[in-house]
Amino acid sequence: VDEDGGMGNIAGSVLTLARAVKNVVDWGAATAEQAIRMASEIPARMSGVDDCCGVIQAGRAADFNVMGADLELEATYVGGVPVR
Repeated sequence: VDEDGGMGNIAGSVLTLARAVKNVVDWGAATAEQAIRMASEIPARMSGVDDCCGVIQAGRAADFNVMGADLELEATYVGGVPVR
């Protein structure tokens, strides 16, 4: 039970992170660079895993998505190996 007496809520979605990035840009809420950072660097920092992921940098996990100019997902890499 919350402080206000409510039972709380849990939100969910079937929206992919790639689609969320595209939506934020399409809606004019952020640039592509800002939206991508919102989906990668910032969550990694907030989750305390920014020492190993969140940006493409030497020594970091080679887990990343490749998006086209239209922000459609083109490929996914995990550990540097393409999986999509």
